[in-house]
Amino acid sequence: MATQLRLDVSSSRTSTHPEPQIWIAGCGTFQPYAFSRANPQASILATDLSEASLKRAQKRCRLQGISNVCFGALDLNQLETYPDEKFDFIECYGVLMSLPDPGKVLRALSERLHPHGILRVMVYTHYGRQRVFQIQKLAKLLGMGPIQTDHPQRLIRLMQTLPSGHPLKATFFEYPDSKNLPGIVDGFLHASDRGFTGQELAHLLDEAGLNWGFCFHRPWGNPKVMEEKLQLKGLDPAFWLHYLDLWQSLKSNFILCAVPKAFRSAPQILSQGQKHELFDLRNRVELRHKARLLRLAILGGRLQTRTHEQPLKLSSEVRSLLRGKNTSANVADILNPEASIPEPFFQTDFQEYPPTNPWKVALGKAPNPMYRHLFDAYHPLGGLSLDEQMERWRPHFRPLEDDGIPWGLTPGETYLQKKAEIKEWLNGKWMPEYPISEVQLVDEKRKIEDLGAFLRRVGGLTLPDSRTSRRILWILLLGYSELFLEFQLSN
Repeated sequence: MATQLRLDVSSSRTSTHPEPQIWIAGCGTFQPYAFSRANPQASILATDLSEASLKRAQKRCRLQGISNVCFGALDLNQLETYPDEKFDFIECYGVLMSLPDPGKVLRALSERLHPHGILRVMVYTHYGRQRVFQIQKLAKLLGMGPIQTDHPQRLIRLMQTLPSGHPLKATFFEYPDSKNLPGIVDGFLHASDRGFTGQELAHLLDEAGLNWGFCFHRPWGNPKVMEEKLQLKGLDPAFWLHYLDLWQSLKSNFILCAVPKAFRSAPQILSQGQKHELFDLRNRVELRHKARLLRLAILGGRLQTRTHEQPLKLSSEVRSLLRGKNTSANVADILNPEASIPEPFFQTDFQEYPPTNPWKVALGKAPNPMYRHLFDAYHPLGGLSLDEQMERWRPHFRPLEDDGIPWGLTPGETYLQKKAEIKEWLNGKWMPEYPISEVQLVDEKRKIEDLGAFLRRVGGLTLPDSRTSRRILWILLLGYSELFLEFQLSN
């Protein structure tokens, strides 16, 4: 579950709306409940395109006696249907990547923030999600879709038939949604989402009039932490978001808090002595919850956290909250404990590298399209050669590979395993590239025969008629063992 924010913010409020205003734009079935429990003094608007999700969310809140959430159906693509009021916090989690014009929606959301407000977004990363996109692509080429009830099982059978060292097999079975059939449909067969590079996301937020406040990434994916560890000072937040996804250090989606460029810090809402309802033992809360709070206050404890390298030690913090003392003084504490002024996404003039199209290849020996996105990391950077970058990265590698998959999931591990081949290609890589539809694999006829035999072994799957589709399927299903492939012009 995504981390939920508790807000300690206020503004020049009217007597009609003295409480914090929260809008969950794309609320799903659970977020209204979680936000209400964390923000009992807030007025919460929960909207979603799905009537079914809204009904489930309403039922959950009703059963828990929650009364500070209003629900409404809303299509974020229809700006004229947006609420008129301003909000202290807007949550847009896992929504933008499914919209046709995310920039337009971000600008509209930004316009509905108070000057001290916070917008939290979560979107998929471009590089970290490449394997999921590849599974989506092969499923589509094989005619699998979200409607037919037997297609999730067909995809499972296909993934099970792949060799144990296949990167797509590892990705599929490690993906949380693969544990249930609706998750498989949503993650792999109902592919309407996209990924963003760090620079793309930063441009969208910047153009929406927003600055960077805080990342919910783990330490090895946090710009501030890695700026220090890699000794690369003076680079923009936009660069770091891109760079850490490029090297797949994030291992998560982009989860950011952004604030208006005219940001003003705001005093806290809760006065001293006023307790949050979850820390007020006079309230109707579970006996087990009360016992846990008292144990933490007396004996202390350790809290696992996404954004710190070490667990947080708790005792005095819980005692303060039980006494009604608040630890956050203003919005700046939530955004970044070390800086009260959020940073612009772009400050310096650094070179941007757009993502490579993996399905355009050079003739002769060329990177396997299945691994082409890894090569985007092999650029010089700020006077540092690739080898110099590698030396700085090596103490901080968190590779996804293991003994079963020795290379091919992260740029760093792939470079360590295949250094000679990669350097040979980098030294002569400036060759014209052609769409995959205009080339063919060397010995392609035999390769496609192997593909047909493999699909018959899986059962229930047939070769598509298109030669290009067959070529792509062979690469994704059977070409995984080679970092480079041989291509020639089609006959």
